[in-house]
Amino acid sequence: MRTNTAHRLPGSLLDFPHGVARVSDLETHGVHNAWRHCGPEGPWQRLLPGIVAFTTERPTRDQRRQAALLYAGEGSMLTGRSALDLYGLLRVERSVHVLMPMGRRRHLSDPICEATRRLPTPVIRHGFPLTGPSRAVADAIRLDNACAPHLVPLAIRVLDVSPESIMAELDHGPQRLTADPRRYLRSLS
Repeated sequence: MRTNTAHRLPGSLLDFPHGVARVSDLETHGVHNAWRHCGPEGPWQRLLPGIVAFTTERPTRDQRRQAALLYAGEGSMLTGRSALDLYGLLRVERSVHVLMPMGRRRHLSDPICEATRRLPTPVIRHGFPLTGPSRAVADAIRLDNACAPHLVPLAIRVLDVSPESIMAELDHGPQRLTADPRRYLRSLS
């Protein structure tokens, strides 16, 4: 955990992955009014509504991922470019894409929190729950059609996915914005 305040944290707070916690979880550990620790003087910062990091430094990628998962709630997992980053396919510096169970509403542009009826069994990679590689590619190209010609061949080569498995994920997901990726995937068959 990278933090500039580790010496000030009670031992029980050091157990929070990546130094990121829900305010409600902090309260169960006896830390009330966690927001008063956030601000220009620190020692913590607010990352998302209801989520704090035990540092005033720029959040790491892992801290942003953990914050997004906590914000999205139980059963959520990383997908799209965020998952592909953890699979080692590409490096993502900014945006986090999270799938969460249907019925939850989270409205932010970053992280992208997407509710789904078809939540897969997560794959754990580097301590984070992820969608499988084919689903991650499908979600990435659905959000950014222009990346398909670069991303799909790379995923086929590195992650051993097939155009058919990516197409199957697109077939079972939202159809909106998938015409171009579908056309591209059909051209590979």
